[in-house]
This record gives sequence, structure tokens and C-alpha cells, in this order.
Amino acid sequence: MATVLTIGQLARQVGVTPRAIRHYESIGLLGPAHVDRRTGYRRYGADQLVRAVQIEQLKAAGLQLSEVRAVLDGERPRRDVLERRRTELVADIDRHRRQLRHLEAFLDAGVPLGTPRIVAVPSKPVVADTVTAMVDMLEPAIRRGVQRLRRRVRAREPAVEWAFGARFPIAAAGEVVVEVVASHPALSPDHAAWPATDAVAVEVVGPHALLPAAHDAALAVAARERRTTAGTVCETYTRFGPVPRTTVTVPLEREPGASACALR
Repeated sequence: MATVLTIGQLARQVGVTPRAIRHYESIGLLGPAHVDRRTGYRRYGADQLVRAVQIEQLKAAGLQLSEVRAVLDGERPRRDVLERRRTELVADIDRHRRQLRHLEAFLDAGVPLGTPRIVAVPSKPVVADTVTAMVDMLEPAIRRGVQRLRRRVRAREPAVEWAFGARFPIAAAGEVVVEVVASHPALSPDHAAWPATDAVAVEVVGPHALLPAAHDAALAVAARERRTTAGTVCETYTRFGPVPRTTVTVPLEREPGASACALR
């Protein structure tokens, strides 16, 4: 017995609404087998049911209706269309994974959004090294210097949770000497130290390419507050990896009566 379905029955069979079936017809994707001239009632047969199932399968893979029609009508090779869609989905998944890593890093860090604030930075003893690089090669030079220092201090005290940082001139130009440091709370005060100071601090969760903008934001706040900078930028690398976490501090000359909150 031949399959004869009303529009409502066809819609229920494939899990869509009659309105969707009418839309498919309007764009030339799925027409009825027969339309009663007197009542306008549509009837659908086995061929239309099969095509409706195919439409919903391709939609479930994320194809647009125009792509579904091109595949089913033989206008484009189905494998080419499906492989292109797979490539798009993989790219989307990778992008969403990156976004998820950033969201998790923001949440772990207490949702900092790079707002500069004037803080009191305590003195801290450090193990120091230096690297020299041209100003346009500072980032890779600092990265190599930190990696070298990490290997050195971890070889000496592998159980310690070290923090790392770098300090260099604000108005860097030409060849720059950078102080690369490692520190931890129990480090002996006999070591060299980053001195206590007031500073404008900006916490950045994201790529190191954002750090120059954070420097500029800190300098803008110092200028707005009419505070004199001490001539250096300090970067503390709280987290490495796909989503770095860095605190940028621009030291300020201390002024009588100037207020700052403590940097933890």
C-alpha cells in the first residue's frame, strides 16, 4: 500500500512543525506529491518522506538549508560539503575551547578586567639574572630568560612554588637590559630585593601581546593622578600556559599623604 501522509503526519514523522514543511516547499526543498485543487490539502508519499528524513539528517550536521538542497539535488558533491562543514566545526570547537580556557582563567583569578589601581607593593627578595635584547625582541628574550631562570632555581629547590618577573625601563629604546627574577615567600632576605614602592598595577589575564597596552593604561592612570613614575616597568608572571596571567606594575615616587591599597 502506498504511503500517503498529510502535512501534519509528515511533520510528526520527522520531528518538525507543519510550518517548517511549508517553508521547505517555499524554497524548493521539499514539495508535496499531490495538492488537492479544491481544498488545497497536500499529500506526501514515500519519496517525500525519504527526502524529509535526509533533510533533517543534514540539518543535524549543521548544514544550511541552501546547502541541504544543493546536496540533495546533486548540485554539489555531498562529501565535499560535509567535509567542509567538518572543518568549520573543528575550527568552532577549537575557538570555543580557547574561550573556555580564558573564562576559567578569569574565574580562577577573581575576574580581573585589567583595571589599573594604585597599590603599595611590598619589598621582596629575589634571585636575579639579566638578559639583553633590542626593544622589538623583548618578549621572546624575557621568555627565554625566565625559562632559563626557572630551570636554575627549580634544580636548586624543586619543591618550592616560585614566582617570576621582569623589570626594564619604561621608555625602552634600542638595546635594553632586563632584570629577570624569581621569588617565593620564604626566600632569604640576604638576596637582592625589589624595593617596596607605590605603583600603578594592572592584572592581565590573556596573551602577552596585551602587556604593552597595560603599560600604557598604567601610565595614563599615573598621569591622571599626577604621580611621577620611577622609570621602570615590572611584570610578574603568575601563570604561564595557554592563558597567561601577568601583573604589570609601574613604580611611582612616593609622596607624602598619597594613599595606596596593599598589593597581595
